[in-house]
Amino acid sequence: MILNTSSLCHIHTSAQKGRIKCLYCTLMGKAHTMCSASEMPANHWDEFILTACYLSNHTLIFSQAGHTPYECWYDQKPDLTHLRRIGCHTFILIQNHHNPKI
Repeated sequence: MILNTSSLCHIHTSAQKGRIKCLYCTLMGKAHTMCSASEMPANHWDEFILTACYLSNHTLIFSQAGHTPYECWYDQKPDLTHLRRIGCHTFILIQNHHNPKI
């Protein structure tokens, strides 16, 4: 998630540990769901975690009057046209001398 660098964080405060643990469980749950739904191997786990964090930063939060964390940080709406389904089928284009028009 996008962090605010101007505030202080005490590492031995149990209240802050609870918020981080909740965020951790949320991200792990999203990553596990993506891994299960896409039927991809578990060695892509780091990409699922990064994707879950990215999607959380671009998803509406109700405590900020319906804005996304990205919108609160950068003062502009995020562009989501590049998002694709994880695990979708792709095709490799191989150009060779037999088919030069591609």
